[in-house]
Amino acid sequence: MPQATALTERIHTIDMLRGFALLGIILANMAAFKALGFSQYADMVNTSLTETTAADQAVNTLLDFFVIGKFYPLFSFLFGLGFYMFYQRLTEKNFSADRIFQRRLLFLLFIGTIHLVFLWSGDILHLYAVTGFFLLMFTYRSSKAVLTWALGLIFASGFFMTLLLTAASAGTASMSPEPAERSVASGISAMKDGSYIDILTYRLSNEVIFVLLQLPFSVPFILGLFLLGFYFGRRNMFTEAAAHLRTWKRLFIHSLWLGLILNAVVTALKQEWITLPGGISAGLGDGLNYIAGPVLTLWYVSSFVLAAKSQSLRHFLLPFASMGRLALTNYLMQTIIAVLLFHGYGLGLFGEVSVTGGFITALVIYIVQLAGSHWYMKKFSQGPIEYLWRKWTYARTA
Repeated sequence: MPQATALTERIHTIDMLRGFALLGIILANMAAFKALGFSQYADMVNTSLTETTAADQAVNTLLDFFVIGKFYPLFSFLFGLGFYMFYQRLTEKNFSADRIFQRRLLFLLFIGTIHLVFLWSGDILHLYAVTGFFLLMFTYRSSKAVLTWALGLIFASGFFMTLLLTAASAGTASMSPEPAERSVASGISAMKDGSYIDILTYRLSNEVIFVLLQLPFSVPFILGLFLLGFYFGRRNMFTEAAAHLRTWKRLFIHSLWLGLILNAVVTALKQEWITLPGGISAGLGDGLNYIAGPVLTLWYVSSFVLAAKSQSLRHFLLPFASMGRLALTNYLMQTIIAVLLFHGYGLGLFGEVSVTGGFITALVIYIVQLAGSHWYMKKFSQGPIEYLWRKWTYARTA
């Protein structure tokens, strides 16, 4: 059975990035934790009920610009990078890399399905597991082919989703608001005051099926991001970061200016500072974010790699590494904490927390997790879910 990766073999920058990604994940997911985020009518009315102050509007703008659509691409990029390193390590040790990786994905699919069905409709693990099987088609392709497919899938998905979301936005704008308002009011009541069974029943019929139907549209985009991370791994951009310092600096500069421009346009559309006929502004902004988001993601990645070269900055960023080494456990814990805060079988705060309140809540959850992860990693080498994941993955290789 392969041994756990030794601490000295780990690339701390990758762990730091995973920990940082979890900050963006909780900030982005908070909107869907505290209000309806997966109903077909969710975007048609103001479901948080309390987005009225200047502070709420400012926080919303910052989230649109720097967070929404930037951190699940970061998580996806890191998954592809991790796949390359995992697969390469097994291949070098003459293990059956395909079979072991497939077992790894099956565990992720199981955990993701449980998470999606029984806890929260925003699960991304099931999508990662399904998409991960397609990665095996590229293990022996050239680096040029991998990069071509990565960029092609990202841009094609961005173009398609822009058309689709723009058309959906126009269709929604032409609909009568009364059915949507009744549906949303019913949903808020179920989530806020319902028992676990009431909420599960509501989610299965109004959210889970809706999420699963989006899989065919989501897989190509996620696969493109996986392949981008795979390409960076193939080029040894992290394992030999010093040798690629010039490339990292160029990526830092160009992803910054391009990311700022693209995300300024996206934010202006989503906030409807730019109003287009037919009510298509928000849909167009959401669609363009499929391109703008990954560009800013690459700036986050290059920023961490370059910051890690400085001893003082590296010391400041190291706490993110403990969080990142428990990424799967922490991701699931964010859901458990949030549903207990907002759902009816918990504190029942659903629909009552403002954008600013949600932002502060997300930060508090993250800080508690950061401190807890730092303490935990002093005593243990793996998180509880990571331990189970590993045991299952290598169960038949002992």
